[in-house]
This record gives sequence, C-alpha cells and structure tokens, in this order.
Amino acid sequence: MNDRQKYFFRCLFAIAAIVFAASSAASAQTAPSLGAAQTFAALGGSVVTCTDSVLSGDVGVSPTPVFTNVRCTVAGTAHVNDQTAINARAAFVSAYDSLQLTPCSQTISTAAFTNNVPALGPLPPGVYCFPAAATFTDTTLTLDGSTNPNGIWIFKV
Repeated sequence: MNDRQKYFFRCLFAIAAIVFAASSAASAQTAPSLGAAQTFAALGGSVVTCTDSVLSGDVGVSPTPVFTNVRCTVAGTAHVNDQTAINARAAFVSAYDSLQLTPCSQTISTAAFTNNVPALGPLPPGVYCFPAAATFTDTTLTLDGSTNPNGIWIFKV
C-alpha cells in the first residue's frame, strides 16, 4: 500500500469516527419515553404538595393517596391513587430506571435556592445532578435552548 492510499484510509477512518461520535451525541439527546406519565406536571409516590403555584399538566400520587393543594392552580386533572396515577407511576419508575446510569454533565452542589440566590442558569441541555435533596423557593430556573432548540434537560436529585 503506497503513502497516498494510507493517507486516504486514515482520512476515511477519521471521517467515520467523527460521524459515529456525532450520531452517538445525537442519540444521547433523545428524550426518555415517559409513557403514561407524559401528561403529568407533578407525580409522587407518597405526598404531593402544591402551594401558591401553577402546574401545567396533571398531578398524581400513588400508592399513598395524599395530595395537598394550597392555593395551587392545576391545569389538568388530579389523580389520587386511581388507575391513571398507578399507571403513570409505573411508567415513571420505568423511565427512572432507564435514566439511572446516565452520566452527569454537571453536578450542582448547592441544595437550596431562595429568591434566585444563587442564580441557577441559564443552563444548556444536559444532565444535571444534585448530590442531595434540592429546594427551590421564589427561584427562577432558566433553561437555554439557543444552541439546541430540541435539547433535553435531565435533573437527577
């Protein structure tokens, strides 16, 4: 094999590697299937509490039937341990299990955000992990899809 052929095959291999990397990155940006949980804005296993908020979607809780609504507007249906909530919870657990091994693109060490302090965002698409429970009080979370309007944001708490 002469030098020109070696160069050609090296370039071909490099192009194939770039195409493979790009297709792998694209598949990493595929939203997980939420199935029956897709229409839910809030879904819990024991207690869902909504205070002074607006939820754009259904609310569900199962198997413990406790939904506390304090001046909360729900633009959907509240499902309290009915078959819809049970199916949504099962779909959620399935999606959760599939996302469990997804690596974090960034770990956020702050656990409490109050009055936008500290600022959180704008965040580009990615997998954001919190090492412990997180609390948001009077806080705006800004997601930045300017570089990828079809981006996926996953928050692992």
